[in-house]
Amino acid sequence: MIRLIKYAPISDEDKQLVEQLYKQYNSTMLGVAHKILKDMTLAEDAVSESFVKIIRHRKKLTNVLCHETRVYIVSIIRSTSYDILKKRNRHIHVSDDELADMPDETQNILAKITTEEGYASIKSIIKKLPTTLKDVAYRSIALEMTHEEIASELGISEVASRQRLSRAKSLIKQILGGVKNE
Repeated sequence: MIRLIKYAPISDEDKQLVEQLYKQYNSTMLGVAHKILKDMTLAEDAVSESFVKIIRHRKKLTNVLCHETRVYIVSIIRSTSYDILKKRNRHIHVSDDELADMPDETQNILAKITTEEGYASIKSIIKKLPTTLKDVAYRSIALEMTHEEIASELGISEVASRQRLSRAKSLIKQILGGVKNE
């Protein structure tokens, strides 16, 4: 259903005000909208809708460069962006057939969370290792460097790199309670 809205004619002074507002705040508005919507096309739509609202309420705006004007415009673009986001999320619908075809992601999500928590734990443990072990472990685990690259960067042999990584892994396991030192 299309609604026709009557607008009062815009004076030349009001046109200039709107043009100045557009020149001054268009990029800011686009940035705010894009940050919320994560889609440039939707952000541009939000800016357009916001300018329609600004034109309707142009009598509230007197000074383009005023801080209150900027706050007002940013609040309008935020509100408009969130409205678009709500409408978009409301219209996303997945049929029962599509749901049946979707893999069960709960196990994958649980595995990912477990992996992320484990990785965070290991990273904090690596920070506590002696420097010689920490340097090799960090490069091997976090940066995924080869022993050849580690050896070259640290000025040690590949054998030393492997030994230090082995010791670091043993200490990490010991700290995590996986293996006791014998």
